[in-house]
Amino acid sequence: MLAITLAKAFAEFLSHALETKARLTRGSWRAAWRHSTPTLAVANVPTALFLAAWQGWIVAETALLWSQVFYVILLAGLGARAGWVLDRRMGPAILGAVFSGGIGVLLAIVKYVIH
Repeated sequence: MLAITLAKAFAEFLSHALETKARLTRGSWRAAWRHSTPTLAVANVPTALFLAAWQGWIVAETALLWSQVFYVILLAGLGARAGWVLDRRMGPAILGAVFSGGIGVLLAIVKYVIH
């Protein structure tokens, strides 16, 4: 996840530079880094879990399971936040959490079946 996030940030940075014909400056690198910070912050938990598995502190299956649980909780939280921001009521926030968390669970199941 961490490597994919870094590659994505670098690709976006270079594509923007090519589109605008802008030189690569220290400020543009900083702006690209700031743009990637939320994604990188979220990637730290699964990365830490898999580093713990690599060290033998936990098994890889546990790292995978907890990473998926983390992302489902994160998606549910984002759905709840979106529902709350849109209506400022508890009902839409709960529905948003259930909907986006459900999509996360579905994606985790699909990934499990594929692998």
